Amino acid sequence: MQEARIFDLTDALAQRNQKQALTILHDLLADGEPPIKLISTITTQFRSLLLVKELSLKGMRAAQIATTIGIAPFVAEKATRQVGKFTPTQLERAYRQLLATDAALKRSRMTPEMALDLLVVSFGNEQ
Repeated sequence: MQEARIFDLTDALAQRNQKQALTILHDLLADGEPPIKLISTITTQFRSLLLVKELSLKGMRAAQIATTIGIAPFVAEKATRQVGKFTPTQLERAYRQLLATDAALKRSRMTPEMALDLLVVSFGNEQ
């Protein structure tokens, strides 16, 4: 299922595994996955990560976070682990990059593949 591969792509980005992210990205594009759908799904997932980070910093546990933002408990558990690898600033920067890439795709400033490749490479270089 393509949806699962898009989640794998987001996981690779969150883990800063540039090589795996590029491989998954190119597989998805080769399989005909629309670039706009990819960026939209990734953006939604990173928005959830931002919310999870914010709530976890307020002392909420995964079960409370799941209820508060309306996600499945296992998703909240996974997101809680993922956000531990990011500072709030890094997550905000990643989210802004995603929004900028989305805007670039919609304005056709570059090819979709190039825009997505640049996004993955920039994630891999985050400190």
